[in-house]
Amino acid sequence: MEADYSFFLHIIRSAVAELPECSEKPCHGTPGFYAGKKLFARLQEDGETLSVYTREKQQWMEKDPAVYFTNDHFRNYDYVLVKLPRVDPDELRILLVAGWKQRVGKKALNAYERRD
Repeated sequence: MEADYSFFLHIIRSAVAELPECSEKPCHGTPGFYAGKKLFARLQEDGETLSVYTREKQQWMEKDPAVYFTNDHFRNYDYVLVKLPRVDPDELRILLVAGWKQRVGKKALNAYERRD
């Protein structure tokens, strides 16, 4: 049975739409989001969990353990898992932009910061 993640994809896509050098490509059979060539977020197979790159993984998990967590696979990686049905969309946007900033090249980052 294929997961219906169109609602969550809409939220994610709108959060990353204005990010330079951001693209969406399949990754392990689900939508992945890239900063240049580097993966910074991926919808997990259950359709309700998103992995997002962050060097502040522990702080996110401490902020709200009901929303942000890890598992054995991601324990040693700079990715936090997000329970999409429970996350605040504005908070998710902050996390996604931060993850993109930590993965994208300087040229795209400078372009993003100059746009404001």
